[in-house]
Amino acid sequence: MSIELYIERLVIDEVALGGEQPAAVRMAMTRELQRLLAHPNAVGMLAGVGVVASLPSGRLPPPATAADRLGPRLARAVHQVLDTASPTGSPRGASR
Repeated sequence: MSIELYIERLVIDEVALGGEQPAAVRMAMTRELQRLLAHPNAVGMLAGVGVVASLPSGRLPPPATAADRLGPRLARAVHQVLDTASPTGSPRGASR
């Protein structure tokens, strides 16, 4: 089984970039999403999501360290929203 995820548009305020280059953020986000979605549980998590036009907004996790870059944090936020959208995901607003 394969997973196809298309993010048509992502708008990031320049302040949130914190000096990072948009292309570097995009590449880091892609790599982290690939890593997260390669996990064996990802297919099961997404099984009931199917094709959707949009997802609810999520929260960008704060940086855990000064070296915690924006791209991976964005990927984790997207992954969390996908998990919440799945039938087996946590109820909206529940903490994990």
